[in-house]
Amino acid sequence: MYINNDSLTAIIGEHPHLVLSCHATINERFQFLFLRLMHELNVLSTEAIQIHIYYIDIDDSTGIPTPQVDIVGREPLEFVTLADRYGLLYKQARHYDKSLNRA
Repeated sequence: MYINNDSLTAIIGEHPHLVLSCHATINERFQFLFLRLMHELNVLSTEAIQIHIYYIDIDDSTGIPTPQVDIVGREPLEFVTLADRYGLLYKQARHYDKSLNRA
């Protein structure tokens, strides 16, 4: 799935304080996870807390998309929890892929 600011708007609706200034092709396996993350970032963003995604790194070995994020304003406490949770999902996916390769 190709994602840019326009396609993100079509999927999650208006996101006036979440800016996606890049584009990427998201692996089908991780579309839901990525879009859920974008939705949650949109919920965290406000006029006082603007979130700017300036790059989406696609892991070569797993295909997991990891957005590079800048926050303009005071970082919400929930952001750390969200980032930690996404990091754990990333680790689980890497472990899962490695276990499939051993089978």
